[in-house]
Amino acid sequence: MIKPEELESGAGQLTWDTIVAAAEDDVMALRRLIERNSRLALSEYWYTPAIHFAVREGHIESVQLLLDGGAHPEWNGLHNGSLIQMANERGYTEIARLLEQTRDRRGTIRAQTADYPIHAAAARGARAKSAGCSMQIPACSILVMPRELHRSIGPFAEARTRR
Repeated sequence: MIKPEELESGAGQLTWDTIVAAAEDDVMALRRLIERNSRLALSEYWYTPAIHFAVREGHIESVQLLLDGGAHPEWNGLHNGSLIQMANERGYTEIARLLEQTRDRRGTIRAQTADYPIHAAAARGARAKSAGCSMQIPACSILVMPRELHRSIGPFAEARTRR
């Protein structure tokens, strides 16, 4: 792996060390890092969590250590699909099972594709109307929103709130 320049700082170096330890299954180094700073189990770079690298390479001990430290069992950053999907696609069934068990034990809602009429309407570029707002639906958007939310997301949604 090539170390990004922006990870040259003190905190960046710790993130890099965590990612490398996860990718190389250096459980001792990973354990030391997490004991030193428990938040490193949640570290990520460019929306890719450290656990992604452990799952990608099939390192079950590193995956377990990161999960024990609080890493999310499904979040796979901007990569297509969950960590569970990636583990299954790569033939790492034990890791997939560990991630599923952790997800279920924590009560995390299972990732799933959404197939609701509102999504079909969004795909058609239809106009959405609700009690509180009317807006043009982009391909991916929040469809029903209170006035406070509309104000907070401003430029991300083109909406006209009825008064």
